[in-house]
Amino acid sequence: MGFDTGIEQVGAGGKTSTRVPVVVRARVELEAELATGVTFRTVLLPAFGSGQQPNEPFASLGLQEAHVDFRSDGVDIVAGFQRLPLTQLRLLEPVTIEPRLRSGEPRGPLAVTALGYAGSWRVRGAVIGVRGDDLVPREFGGLASVRFESALVTVEGHALWTVRPAAGLTASASVDALVLYGEGWLLARPWSFRGGLGASGYVGDWLWTAEAGWAPAIGRLRSPARPAVAANLSRPLGLSGSVEVTLLASWPRSLLEPEQRANQLDALVTLAHDQGNAFLSVTPAFHLSEGVTAGSLDLSLRAYF
Repeated sequence: MGFDTGIEQVGAGGKTSTRVPVVVRARVELEAELATGVTFRTVLLPAFGSGQQPNEPFASLGLQEAHVDFRSDGVDIVAGFQRLPLTQLRLLEPVTIEPRLRSGEPRGPLAVTALGYAGSWRVRGAVIGVRGDDLVPREFGGLASVRFESALVTVEGHALWTVRPAAGLTASASVDALVLYGEGWLLARPWSFRGGLGASGYVGDWLWTAEAGWAPAIGRLRSPARPAVAANLSRPLGLSGSVEVTLLASWPRSLLEPEQRANQLDALVTLAHDQGNAFLSVTPAFHLSEGVTAGSLDLSLRAYF
């Protein structure tokens, strides 16, 4: 169970507004073996809350996953609502085919997926329900992927046909103490490119990640891409605490002058304390874009049982 609240102040056009969102949420996981080689798994994220948007209370069942897995030697078949992440970038997401729940988390689309394994290779084919955030899709698309994985290098190629046809290549490699990764995507209708490069490693106790890319804000196929850079630092504090700092600078098209790009900056710090059966985090955040300045202080409490 979780409880989120905080305070957010937004200044735009010479006016200031204040919101105090309150969200109560849960996470329920169930995994059951139905027969030899047949497993059912579901994840529900029910939530209700208000204050995220003016006069918009919401209640959400939060179905994130619900699928049956059929496993045999070298071949897996997964049918149902299942997560299908595609990208390597962690802070900037160039492409996603996962809709969002009302509470903000990604939801697995309805799909039937077949995975075949042969040594270091994996082949995946999927029929995917697309269009709309509702559970019943309005039409279907497809995904085909080929993946090669070794101890040092992982490379995967994708062909995607959903709301827009796309082809992409993702890769990651370990080089000494660094993890280097990147990806590139070519999209049709209309033609466009998305992608980026990233690196991650340690400096003392700090785990750092840095990325630069050409990507939309959430990776949606129909959203316009923009140049962006992002950085993240995290480290433990004692045995049960941690601190995480994230910075994102991007240059989307200006709303006032579309032929030019605007400056946008997001920064947040998360202080967390984990007691095993309870998790508390406090997150001050700041947003600056053309004509808009926003600050917030978020409080999140999770209890596990």
